[in-house]
Amino acid sequence: MKILICGLGYVGVTAAACLVGGGHDVVGIDVDPRKVGDVAAGRSPVSEPGVAGLLARGAADGRLSAAQSVGAHLVGADIALVCVGTPSSPSGALETRNVGAVAAELGKAIAALPPEAKPPLIVMRSTLPPGTMDSLVLPTLAAEAGPPGDAYEVAFNPEFLRESTAIADYHTPSRIVIGERLPGASQNLRGLYDGIDAPVFELSFAAAELVKLADNAFHAIKVTFGNEIGRLALDLGV
Repeated sequence: MKILICGLGYVGVTAAACLVGGGHDVVGIDVDPRKVGDVAAGRSPVSEPGVAGLLARGAADGRLSAAQSVGAHLVGADIALVCVGTPSSPSGALETRNVGAVAAELGKAIAALPPEAKPPLIVMRSTLPPGTMDSLVLPTLAAEAGPPGDAYEVAFNPEFLRESTAIADYHTPSRIVIGERLPGASQNLRGLYDGIDAPVFELSFAAAELVKLADNAFHAIKVTFGNEIGRLALDLGV
């Protein structure tokens, strides 16, 4: 498949490496020219074991490229994965400005597709507050390209990768979570997981968003607990 990856941070670059390693054609999209230059040359802008080698082979085989905007790169694409950051504000709320900007850019690119082009599947992977798909992503796409259904479809497919074991986690996930607009509307997404044996949960957008948020929160609780025990041990001289 031809896959666009919007956002070349840790999640996007790791996904690009695993996808080109699986034989897909990947176009990385990012506003940062340094990241675009690195990925286009087969270099990794993030530190993760195994990623650099997969990117280098993908670039050498001509299956990996990169650009600073979506534009005509969406033509012929099966899937566009959105992996832009949603950093936390001081209050703890997630900032979704980048998600909205990418959704608008993808909407414009969908509207510009030739009539004979295959309808792409737009897949959000960024961590989102529950309700964001319905309140932000779908309206932003629809404002530019009309409602989903014929010209494009939308899904939410969070990742559960851990730093230093991300490639292994990609190939052996504990579960695959797919948030859908309608049951069965995101069948193209299953092609990303060919050969991967893991339970698949097809949920509503809000349920899938909450699964990802709960997973992140639980890991944060474990880290906080470990840090507190460490401080107690230091205080006690243990």
